Amino acid sequence: MEQPTNQTEQQESLFSESDYSMDGYDKPIRNARIMLFIIAAMQLLPIFLMGNATQYEKTITIVVSVAVALMFAGLALYTKKKPFVALLLATILFVGLIILNAILMGISTIASGIVVKIIVIVLLIMGMRNATEAENLKKAFGKTKI
Repeated sequence: MEQPTNQTEQQESLFSESDYSMDGYDKPIRNARIMLFIIAAMQLLPIFLMGNATQYEKTITIVVSVAVALMFAGLALYTKKKPFVALLLATILFVGLIILNAILMGISTIASGIVVKIIVIVLLIMGMRNATEAENLKKAFGKTKI
């Protein structure tokens, strides 16, 4: 049986990959990523529900809807590199859009779809919490990529 030649080789062999598996942490992050893609898709719905809007209103709706959808899709992709930062920004953006909608359309719009809004926020927060724990574990084991 061959002995390790130096101390670093011996330290690397103390833990196997399964000893610090991120399986429990990846699922909430993945669920939050999927939620961001769903939010991105939902941001495109107003484009198809414009009805009798003027050309100017249609143009504004398309530009804003596509821009917001691209932001959420971009943040969903960014969760693969920096999940906590991406989910934090997504949560701020999502809550900001709810507040902006309440300012522009009236406070009663907050109650519209409240269950879905709460579910989205809870999933994003769970993803952030797990992303923080996963990043801390990765740092503790000398891994830099999540």
